[in-house]
Amino acid sequence: MGEKSDYRGMFMFGQKHGFGKLNDKVDNSLYEGHFLNDKMNGVGTYTFSDGKTFTGIFINDVLESEH
Repeated sequence: MGEKSDYRGMFMFGQKHGFGKLNDKVDNSLYEGHFLNDKMNGVGTYTFSDGKTFTGIFINDVLESEH
């Protein structure tokens, strides 16, 4: 069985932490930005499979404000 996502970036204590790229292989989306405690936290860009992007501040995997 294959992986559902591919993460390239920094870790701390086994969790995504710092800058990284997360490619979701199920829906072909991509997040490039900051992580904290294994979640999207901080400035980042989320790209959907159709090419539409959102750049802003993420808090606990949720886009809180768009730039």
